[in-house]
Amino acid sequence: MERKSYHKNNEQKRRDILKNGFEELRQTLPREKSASKLVLLKNACDLINSQRAEIEALKAELDSSRMQF
Repeated sequence: MERKSYHKNNEQKRRDILKNGFEELRQTLPREKSASKLVLLKNACDLINSQRAEIEALKAELDSSRMQF
């Protein structure tokens, strides 16, 4: 029985960590207070990809302005 209890406790910790992670993500993203986990992850990926593209554009703009001087 001790192994079963150990496994149950570890599984509960894992679920709690996942729950807390999704809640933190939900609070971080704009307008995501009641989205499903799937929608939440999709929107997080979209936001990350959008920000990566914006960073690359800003880097290119910075490199271009450095070349002019």
